[in-house]
Amino acid sequence: MKKLFLLSLFFAFGIIYASNAPEAIQKQFELRFPGATDVTWERENPKGWIAEFIWNDRNVWVNYAYSTQWVETKTQIQLTELPKAVNETIESFYPDWKIMVATKIENSKNEVLYKAAIQKDSKLQEIVLKEEGTLLLVGLE
Repeated sequence: MKKLFLLSLFFAFGIIYASNAPEAIQKQFELRFPGATDVTWERENPKGWIAEFIWNDRNVWVNYAYSTQWVETKTQIQLTELPKAVNETIESFYPDWKIMVATKIENSKNEVLYKAAIQKDSKLQEIVLKEEGTLLLVGLE
């Protein structure tokens, strides 16, 4: 019963776990991320494919459109790797919050963004910022 419920959730959100993406996407992936390990694929309807894996000792997620075009890469980074401007913005807008997890996002629009999961007491938020510190998105977890 529990397994059936989880499967219905995946279908409701458009995520289907798959052992492999189509060969053309896998080739693109192997060229971009040689030596990646622990690769798991998900099909995300209607967008495309997502791979979660380890590369250069980091947790990484990559999105490909069904057309095989690379869409974005999200790489978990150390908090010390956040740009100074990003840290300053977070400290300015969220002075009593602690950064828990940081992610660097590179996308096909040649943007570099940073996502931070921040916490204050029992409250959690995710925020997305441009490299120069501009706050783009605030969302509750």
